[in-house]
Amino acid sequence: MTYFRIPLVGFRLQIALVALVVAPSYILFGYNQAVLGSLLSLRSWVDVFPEIDTIDTTGAQKSHNSTSQGACNASFQIGAMIGALSLSFYADRLGRRRVIFLAAIITFIGQALQCSATTLAQLIVGRVIIGFAIGQTSGTVPVWQSECASSKDRGQQVVCVGIFISTGYWLCNWVDLGFSFLSSSTMQWRAPLIIPFLFSAILLVSVFAFPESPRWLASKGRREEAMISLAQYRGKEPTDIMVQRELAGIELSFEGTERTSLKDMFRKDDRERLFYRFLLCMGLNFFQQACGGNLISVYSSTIFQNYLNMTPTTAKILAASVLMWKCICCFIPCWTIDRWGRRLSFMISGGGMAVCMAVLAITTGLGTITHTKAIVYVAFMFVFNFFYPIGFMGGNFLYATEVAPGRLRAAMSSLATANHWLWNLVVVLVTPVAIDTIGYGYYVIYALISATIPVCVYLFYPETKNRNLEMLDQVFATAPSVWKVVSQARGLPQGEQPVAQVEEGKEDAAADFCRLKRPLTYSEKVLYSHLDESFDEPIVRGQSQLRLRPLRIACQDATAQMALIQFMSAGMDAAAVPTTVHCDHLIVSRDGEDQDLPRAIEAHREVYEFMESACQKYNMGFWKPGAGIIHQIVLENYAFPSGMMIGTDSHTPNAGGLGMIAIGVGGADAVDVMAGLPLELKAPKVLGVRLTGQLSQWASPKDIISTVAGLISVKGGTGSIIEYFGPGSQTLSATGMATVCNMGAETGATTSIFPYSPQMADYLRSTHRSDMARAVGSVAPELRADEGAEYDQVIEIDLSTLEPRINGPFTPDLSTPLSKFAQTAEENQWPELTAGLIGSCTNSSFEDMGRAAHLAQQALDAGLQPKMPLLISPGSLQTRDTIEDAGILPVFKKLGAVMLPNACGPCCGSWDRTDMPKGTPNSIITSYNRNFSGRLDSNPATHIFLTSPELVMAKVFSGDLSFDPTVDTLTTPSGETFKFQPPTGDALPKDGYKESSSAYLAPPSKRDNLEVKISPSSQRLQRLAPFEPWHGRDFEDCVVLIKTKGKCTTDHITPAGPWFRYRGHLENISNNTLIGAVNAETGQVNSIRNQLTGEESQEVPATARYYKSHDQPWVVIADHNYGEGSSREHAALQPRYLGGVAIIAKSFARIHEANLKKQGMLALTFANEADYDRIHASDRVSIRGLAELAPGKNLTLQVTSAQGEIWEAELQHTFTEEQIGYFRAGSALNLMSGGVNSS
Repeated sequence: MTYFRIPLVGFRLQIALVALVVAPSYILFGYNQAVLGSLLSLRSWVDVFPEIDTIDTTGAQKSHNSTSQGACNASFQIGAMIGALSLSFYADRLGRRRVIFLAAIITFIGQALQCSATTLAQLIVGRVIIGFAIGQTSGTVPVWQSECASSKDRGQQVVCVGIFISTGYWLCNWVDLGFSFLSSSTMQWRAPLIIPFLFSAILLVSVFAFPESPRWLASKGRREEAMISLAQYRGKEPTDIMVQRELAGIELSFEGTERTSLKDMFRKDDRERLFYRFLLCMGLNFFQQACGGNLISVYSSTIFQNYLNMTPTTAKILAASVLMWKCICCFIPCWTIDRWGRRLSFMISGGGMAVCMAVLAITTGLGTITHTKAIVYVAFMFVFNFFYPIGFMGGNFLYATEVAPGRLRAAMSSLATANHWLWNLVVVLVTPVAIDTIGYGYYVIYALISATIPVCVYLFYPETKNRNLEMLDQVFATAPSVWKVVSQARGLPQGEQPVAQVEEGKEDAAADFCRLKRPLTYSEKVLYSHLDESFDEPIVRGQSQLRLRPLRIACQDATAQMALIQFMSAGMDAAAVPTTVHCDHLIVSRDGEDQDLPRAIEAHREVYEFMESACQKYNMGFWKPGAGIIHQIVLENYAFPSGMMIGTDSHTPNAGGLGMIAIGVGGADAVDVMAGLPLELKAPKVLGVRLTGQLSQWASPKDIISTVAGLISVKGGTGSIIEYFGPGSQTLSATGMATVCNMGAETGATTSIFPYSPQMADYLRSTHRSDMARAVGSVAPELRADEGAEYDQVIEIDLSTLEPRINGPFTPDLSTPLSKFAQTAEENQWPELTAGLIGSCTNSSFEDMGRAAHLAQQALDAGLQPKMPLLISPGSLQTRDTIEDAGILPVFKKLGAVMLPNACGPCCGSWDRTDMPKGTPNSIITSYNRNFSGRLDSNPATHIFLTSPELVMAKVFSGDLSFDPTVDTLTTPSGETFKFQPPTGDALPKDGYKESSSAYLAPPSKRDNLEVKISPSSQRLQRLAPFEPWHGRDFEDCVVLIKTKGKCTTDHITPAGPWFRYRGHLENISNNTLIGAVNAETGQVNSIRNQLTGEESQEVPATARYYKSHDQPWVVIADHNYGEGSSREHAALQPRYLGGVAIIAKSFARIHEANLKKQGMLALTFANEADYDRIHASDRVSIRGLAELAPGKNLTLQVTSAQGEIWEAELQHTFTEEQIGYFRAGSALNLMSGGVNSS
């Protein structure tokens, strides 16, 4: 339907909606409900309707007429109840405006019958029809309001309905009083019944002047209209980024709920707790009627005249005054509802009403009504009408629309409103009889019911003030039990935060965009849209400390163990952010998937059961062993453009291939976010990579990142986001872009990201997320850099001329073009090629496997077989099932390839290699991402090379490391010459990915009685004891545990492989601390001098334990980029546990530096790098200035040599105020759990 535009937008439009739709709707509500109360005693009324005369009758006749009078009054409520109930059948079909328009027409019909009535039957029919219409408006108008108002104004705007209901009450009483002074004729009561036509007319004319509810339009797929509507209500242009994001979040909230119905409330697997929410709505509307409000609103005039013995005129004046006072008091909740919140408002209101009803019971129960008692009675009617509006003159309607889910909001609200009218009917029917029969006991009942309101609200009603409607849905779905809903709702961020960013978009972020006053890169748009609402500081790249709100956390099993143990120590009930744990690192590859997976499940049963039980207890998702590699599962299930997540693995940026900000962090950072705290991150610089052209022949996405790594080195991305842009970025597949972003971690980059491309939507649809594809596609113009956005550095790569590359050995940034690789291999005398490995989180997609299989089939057709072991690991169970269905997996099996489990396997060091003795020089070629010494097979002599799956597949048929399939040929068994043709393959399966959810375990809805499985005697799992807080003094006379030389990655600090089994046991895993670090003074590993005993060739961890046992603090002196590689926080936990106080380096890798700070260790750098060379392992050092430690303020290192020479060096740091708090408290976990006083 075409909009009739009203020339207002934003808040003014919403005020106009209140004035022209809400006001007339609820004045009709109050007026028609109460209008008969003052007319019943008119002689002209009694003459026309003697059947309900209670003035001139006594005894049994009066009792009978009282019942008839109640029934007449109740006819309105019966109609209203039917009208409200009817909404559940068609309200969501017609929309908010049409329902209200039809209701306005129906009021005309009912009011015409009522004001012209000459018989009781006609009067009753008219009131039933009016009631039917009012039931429809009362069930629809609050829904329309709540769906159009912003979260910060919603309460104030919706609760104002109480003002208009009360206006209707007092207006009808004054009108009735005024016309009662006319000479006795039917105009005394017909005129008051004509007045409502005015409000019906206003409603009829006005309703289509306003935009339809944007949420209703979105639910019907009418996106353009929804966008225009939302823009008008927000006072912005339809193209405004915040409008686009909020609308996308609304659309996402409807994803997968097309078939939701009220019947779902009664399903056993009611994960959204629909029935519980329904009871909340019904309960409030019961309380609203059963507290006594209508007793006073409808029958006050009758009570004053019949029971307090007042004259008719006095009774009418006093009743009108009571209701006018009530109207005045209805302004109170307009101020309190969004300041006190819903819960406090309901509790204060209920408590106050209980006291008032108790007083009314006392005054009417102590014998005959005296003048004094009448005064007290009337006074407490006024007091009652002070408390009643605070919570229940609109608050009940408001709350019902807030807790009802989007697709059932109208239906559930209609039932709640019908319940309101049901109890309204009961009150109207019962009141005349009850007052006559049980007297003061009637007030006692109301007092008791009102007294239960604060208790019920405190226990069961979550706060909805300033909460986004879509985010409230998550609270009900994720709370462990109904007893935890209230506490979990407290942790919701406040403000308009559409779910998932396409749940996303904070309005504060829009302010940040305005504050920057410059075009933004795409990564900045996404990153800043996830700023914590409290962040209001200037943003300067490379300087500002951001506080961010990620939407999701993913943990792999090797890091999840310690993260979960830390989370348990924090004392939280459930993760505040959606979290998943993935079992992929512990599965050791050796014989193939059929043997390796069962062996891993048995070997690590204790750890898997611990993680599974912790996930069940703390409301986290659990992906079982064999489900796949964390990053592949995230890409297939959770990643989406414009979102933000963190993961306890350095290759989390893999999700950047779907346009997501995905950052690898340490476990302590993840625990903070799990606990509801923001993520702290220095505002990254933005390194732009402009892509032109298109890949062809043998070039692959892997070659893009191999080239970038070669250009900027393993530390060139530190402190930066790598953002790809340009026309070439639009030519890559989604999984190809994920490959590029994944290996960006090897440059030290904070993360990597691509702007939106149609291929992302294709991938979302292929992985069964069509609704998400539509949502992000609709805001596609914003999912790219602004015109004129500036980058701190720009690298240009022409994909059309890009050559395949091979990186390695021993470092991922040693990049060699394929055309020069043979010469380079010969010059360096790299050893023979002994194995090929395809897979890992970097290259295990459907496209990767398809292109590799295409080459393999060529070779098979020529009669060739691999000349070395070929190990292949699909990225996930879903991908494995899909490539099997597509005929790709059978090709690999024909080769005799070893199909490894869907896990990390060799890539993370979980490879029990039996064909190569340790120490034997050899080369292997892989499609992996990391190639540090000993990384894959624990053999430091193995030369690991990184390249695309295509080149790996080609080389295994040659056996020659130098083989170049683009120019070289092979000889077939028949003696013919064979040359590979360039590989091809589909980016996505034709029929989409196979559904594979069997390996996922969702948390149960009820978790109160669950226990985490962890044995006190376990050698693999150990609960954490808090670290000691800083003692308040400088660190004096510290020994140097080791001075490291060259590359010291997290693999050197805490190796993987067989040590994986102790990742959950800090004491045991500390036995591998720094055993791979190279001693700068001897060139040896795991061999140092004990500075206290003078013993040489001591193991590093044993020496550290010795120092700790003798209360001797120690430091590590390190080279550049200390701690590069994985995100494992054990590399920080272990030195801290063994008594280390500081790591002093030339520079740090980002994640490791953050991990050290989280554990309360000093991460310090030399202001003058030359000072690194002056320090010797035999020196003693003191760190001065700790009492004045502050952001940007350097410390002093005093060095005393073994010969007694003393000199000083300046030390720099990047500690923020919050991180200084971690240091003083002993760790971030100490500070968070309140275990120590950080001051």
